[in-house]
Amino acid sequence: MAMMAGAVTGGIVLGACVLLWNLTYRFNLDGLDRYVLDVAQTNLQRVQGRSHWQRLDESLAFVAGEGNPSPTYRIWVEQRGKTEYVSEKWPGAVDPRQWFEEWKMRRKRENPPRIPERGVPISVRNPALKLVGVSYFDEYSDDRRWRIGVFDNYYGYLAIAVDVDSFDMRLDRLKVSYYLVAPLALLIAFASAWMVATRSLRPVERLTAAVEGLSARGLGKRVERIGHEKEFQRLVDMFNEMTVRLEKSFDLARRFSADASHELKTPLARLKMELEVALKEAEPESKEQVTYSNLLDEMSRLSGIVDKLTLLSSSDAGKLELSLETVNVSEMLENVVEDCEAMSGGVRLERRIAGDIRIEADGVLLEQALQNLCGNALKYGDPSGVVRVSLSEEGSLKRIEIANEGEAIPGAEWERLFERFYQCDLSRSDRVGGVGLGLSLSREIARAHGGDLKLVRSDGVWTVFELTLS
Repeated sequence: MAMMAGAVTGGIVLGACVLLWNLTYRFNLDGLDRYVLDVAQTNLQRVQGRSHWQRLDESLAFVAGEGNPSPTYRIWVEQRGKTEYVSEKWPGAVDPRQWFEEWKMRRKRENPPRIPERGVPISVRNPALKLVGVSYFDEYSDDRRWRIGVFDNYYGYLAIAVDVDSFDMRLDRLKVSYYLVAPLALLIAFASAWMVATRSLRPVERLTAAVEGLSARGLGKRVERIGHEKEFQRLVDMFNEMTVRLEKSFDLARRFSADASHELKTPLARLKMELEVALKEAEPESKEQVTYSNLLDEMSRLSGIVDKLTLLSSSDAGKLELSLETVNVSEMLENVVEDCEAMSGGVRLERRIAGDIRIEADGVLLEQALQNLCGNALKYGDPSGVVRVSLSEEGSLKRIEIANEGEAIPGAEWERLFERFYQCDLSRSDRVGGVGLGLSLSREIARAHGGDLKLVRSDGVWTVFELTLS
């Protein structure tokens, strides 16, 4: 954003420089026209003879000078229907008589007053003649551009030609100054705009960083109020108030989950013990024994849910304690696969496990995460398909992939799979007995070990979960 502001400002300054140069050129050209007009008004106040026009030509040549970057002037005078005087170096391709004749025809149509015949110049005591026609034209002759001013006072016509190329040479010095100053102005404008934009966006960047760092574990963070950016103070205050409300809500939910899990453990343990005793005392293969056995299975399932909730609550509170030890991940994964083979049914398990890979980890939690992943592959994969388990090492990174054949998971569901209690196929989840906590817990365990858990592929052929550890 700051870079864009600097670029826009630089573009505006560049455009302003171009516009200013065009205005400067136009102003100087208008000044040249005014000078030519002043010369014409002064010298057409009387009907002058050839000697006067010759002196005027010499005066203009003297003003232009030799070798100076000043415009050169040429004159053409016609009086009483004949050419009175023409400068020696008048541009050959330019003939002002075409304009003289056009004005004469126009005057005939306008029926002007009769012009008295005069054989001598008008006396200085008589009123000065006024210009009745003024026009400017641009013409080219000998590869040079000439600006022609044509004037008349009923008695005669005066054409003054100005070499515009010489005029442009005089302005080239000013153009060089523009070329030198413009880059410096652009640089100053860009730097100033960048600094102002950066300073203005600083509170937005702080707020953005705070939002990006917002998580269940980081709700205690607050954005500091910035005294000199008053426009953002209310936004910062509202954000801080929102995080306070979120923090309270998360704390209540976390405490409820932790308290509920803790309070349920004791009665569930008692019920499980009572059911085990009742199961032993029931008659073999009796209806009571089957009922007690089913209830005991459901009780074990419920105890597992409570244990998972307890671990998730500890993770949310940042209190998931790891009992780190050197774990042989290769052996652990082999044992998990062997356990899965016992309940695989018609599913074939393939192993691609690199040997003797060790890591500092909490063995109990890591094994639980691996069991969750392998169990999901068996439950949700093709009942007659393949489950492939692989372990590889890339430097300090350990990568575990657990893949199963089966239906594709829609792309919109990939991240939601790791939400608690979320199941993308509820009908199938009911049949396999899932509650939607295994993946969420496995990801928390992976992240607690400095790794992550992701779904990296699900295209109707393979569904692949990747667990990385470092």
